[in-house]
Amino acid sequence: MIAQQQERGRCDLLTGRVLIVRRSTDARSRSLSGRVDGTSYYYRASACNAAGCSDPRVRTGAITVQLPQAPGQAGPISGPGFDTDGSFLLSWPAASGTVTRYELQWKLLGGGIVWNNLYVGGSPQYQVSGFGNGDYRFRVRACNDDLCGTWSASKGVIVQISGGGGGGMPQ
Repeated sequence: MIAQQQERGRCDLLTGRVLIVRRSTDARSRSLSGRVDGTSYYYRASACNAAGCSDPRVRTGAITVQLPQAPGQAGPISGPGFDTDGSFLLSWPAASGTVTRYELQWKLLGGGIVWNNLYVGGSPQYQVSGFGNGDYRFRVRACNDDLCGTWSASKGVIVQISGGGGGGMPQ
């Protein structure tokens, strides 16, 4: 088989612009870039062999581009503002859109700007345990296989264990 390439014009019905699409006789599919989210496109295909290519006869139905979307924002986080044993439940409303996981992070107030990973999973709640005395902040975001949403506002929890309880890192 002789590999041929042809350029054919394609008229974008929304903008009126003619776009060129390259094809070869040995390709049955084509990846296209530069498409606009929410825009419908129409395509025609030609059959080619050593003698040449047929005129495009069949037009596809509208193909609407749908780019991956991030889930909506998770949160706000619900939970206690004060705790006496370092173990408490945090929960948040399910985010809108396609969600495959939630990411929950924590940091110790006054302990710098670094957030630490605490939980990655599909449940919109997490049982925190092992935290010593301190003033903690928690935040959550929803993710899918392609993108993550924005972080929630932080939720503060003060842990004050009688008799000490240490501080800082959870066990």
